[in-house]
Amino acid sequence: GLFSTWGIVLGLLFTMHPEKVSSAGFDYAGMTPVQYALTQTGVILHYLRLIIFPAPLVFDYNGWPVTSRPWDVLPQVLGFVLFLGLIGWALWKQPRFGFLGLWFLLILSPSSSIMPIADVAFEYRVYLAMAGIIVGIIIGLEMVLQKIFHDPRERKIVFITVVGTIVLGMSFMTIQRNRDYRDELTLWQDTLRKRPDNPRASTIVGVHYFDRGLFAQAEQYYRRALNLNPADAIVHNNLGMLFVEQDRYAEAKEHYHQALGLPNSPKGTVYNNLGVVYLREKKYDQVLEECEKAIQSGFHDAPVFSNYGIALTRLGRYREAVPYFQKALAIAPDFAEAKRVLREAVSHLNTPAPDSL
Repeated sequence: GLFSTWGIVLGLLFTMHPEKVSSAGFDYAGMTPVQYALTQTGVILHYLRLIIFPAPLVFDYNGWPVTSRPWDVLPQVLGFVLFLGLIGWALWKQPRFGFLGLWFLLILSPSSSIMPIADVAFEYRVYLAMAGIIVGIIIGLEMVLQKIFHDPRERKIVFITVVGTIVLGMSFMTIQRNRDYRDELTLWQDTLRKRPDNPRASTIVGVHYFDRGLFAQAEQYYRRALNLNPADAIVHNNLGMLFVEQDRYAEAKEHYHQALGLPNSPKGTVYNNLGVVYLREKKYDQVLEECEKAIQSGFHDAPVFSNYGIALTRLGRYREAVPYFQKALAIAPDFAEAKRVLREAVSHLNTPAPDSL
């Protein structure tokens, strides 16, 4: 019953318009079903290893290499085929063990089969599936102890000792792991330490340093992310924002223009950010041009309307500026800069200031 609910998810993925499925499904442009299936042989074996010995645990596996040639992952393919063979043998000879192995594969199959998903691995995907493997290990341990210890009392003592030792060890590892979750920056730094080739972790660590005003460290991590994935428009946009804060406008514009030429570009945000650069440079006609592009691309956040209004105000077009400030304040009523420049624009007109000011 639980597994059958995945049919709803799969049905949605098959019937949704391709443009609405950007990170999963057979129309996902990031990889083919064959590439995904080959990659998943290594992912599934990795999950099995973590079930037996859960270390190192990694919050995010972004950057896991996607393979397209079977011989590149031949050991993983052979290991997975062996695992399938063991399940088949168990279904014939030891059905209860075979069922537990089948449980593992069926529960995992929506995310680890042939339907591509942008993130090829996540540890949480195996939480429910691992129940089958753990139950199988417990049953197997009990069967082994029955053959070694004929005295039920001795067998019980050994069983409790073994299981208790495992539980204590796992509890200690859980306490250690919880320390990595004490704050977001620590968690992503831990991820990057364990997966140095993870571009998303590099980007997010950079964002945290940027938010703290540590621009040199932020630039280091952004550039590291670009070295790993040069086609990431988000990182180019982040670098542009960083350079604006440092008054490095030429470099900022260079990265914004690079971001606009990439597939995953948040165009509206980037156009607005370009407008901010031109606002700093007092090139107000270009501010209007970039803000117009941002609005036409569907970016309707308060800053773009405020920037438009500021540019119009600086050009002396006060009456035209007022509606843009009003739009900005309708979206963000506490937008201080929009209120301040709106007062300035209204002061040049023969009209009273709006009550909200």
